[in-house]
Amino acid sequence: MSASDAPAFDVEALRERYRQERERRLRPDGLAQYVEVAGEFAAFGRDPWARPVSRRGPVVDEVDVAVVGAGLTGCSWVRTSGSSASGASG
Repeated sequence: MSASDAPAFDVEALRERYRQERERRLRPDGLAQYVEVAGEFAAFGRDPWARPVSRRGPVVDEVDVAVVGAGLTGCSWVRTSGSSASGASG
């Protein structure tokens, strides 16, 4: 790495700062600090905006492309660009 490629800050000082912040936030009770979502806190485990889950059989379809986890923008891009899943125009 040449001098022009070096970051404009002290990397080791930044690592030390993050280490100190992590140490400051760690609690001695670890996972015991969390409250189980049950009893008086059970309502926090339910999403008030979600529809009730309905049970159904598995969906078995044959597809050429499955877009998983692309979000709305990713799905819109694939649909409007005519691109394949690999990103190549098609």
